[in-house]
Amino acid sequence: ELQRNPYLIRDGVSRFDIMQGEIGDCWMLAALGSLTLRKHFLENVLPKDQGFQDDYAGIFHFRRTASGRLFLKPKSSRSPRALLELKVEVLTLLPPATTSVGRFWQYGEWVDVVIDDRLPFLNGRYLSVQPRTSNEFWPSLLEKAYAKLQGSYENLNGGYLSDALVDLTGGVQVQFSLKDPPPDLEEILKAADKSRCLMGCSTSGQSRRNIELRNGIVQGHAYTVTGAVKIPYKNGWKHIIRIWNPWGHGEWKGPWSDESPQWDHVEPKYRETLLRNKDDGEF
Repeated sequence: ELQRNPYLIRDGVSRFDIMQGEIGDCWMLAALGSLTLRKHFLENVLPKDQGFQDDYAGIFHFRRTASGRLFLKPKSSRSPRALLELKVEVLTLLPPATTSVGRFWQYGEWVDVVIDDRLPFLNGRYLSVQPRTSNEFWPSLLEKAYAKLQGSYENLNGGYLSDALVDLTGGVQVQFSLKDPPPDLEEILKAADKSRCLMGCSTSGQSRRNIELRNGIVQGHAYTVTGAVKIPYKNGWKHIIRIWNPWGHGEWKGPWSDESPQWDHVEPKYRETLLRNKDDGEF
């Protein structure tokens, strides 16, 4: 099956371009969603001078960072051939021509990763990231490049959000546990957002099961923190943290969810900026 009119990027990049597929790599996609909020970081990973339209050669280029030797240890005894045993079809975006490249940070330096434009397909569905629009493929191809870096798609099943953030930026990560948070955590998050830091969060549980609770939160799942602000609310102030689910749907259903009455007491200028009343995974 061929996609006759594909684009690498169409109308810019956004976290809403990403919809997690069958691979359990929410940790990587949550980091990628965070990257779309800081376009200069994304351009380090996804060079702009490539696409399907002009002088396309069938390959793409991505970059990772690395210093010294890279050792990859499979997380499963299953080989990459396991995908073939599942009778996976291959979706080729265009007739064979060239490849695509990206960059990732590994052990102190940026490293280029080159891939072709083929994507795994099973029973009419993508195993990789689902394009929200049928012909935009930057999330799928970047995920494929990261899978190549890790040894296979299988090795993306389960991981740490903090590792992906480092691989995509070369930055230093800091973690806080909500079981014993610092007393000024809300101010820390607000300052981090103002400083344009990349942020994410995760829930406890088994990542392979993905149990969705009644309140809409998924156990063993990673999310992107897309905003942290302090707003006037009634006669005081309220700290608001906005979060996005890399599934591209499925949201918190409690207080301050999209249709909760708390928003009725928020000034319109804040509500218009912070509230997006759609089932797009953000709450």
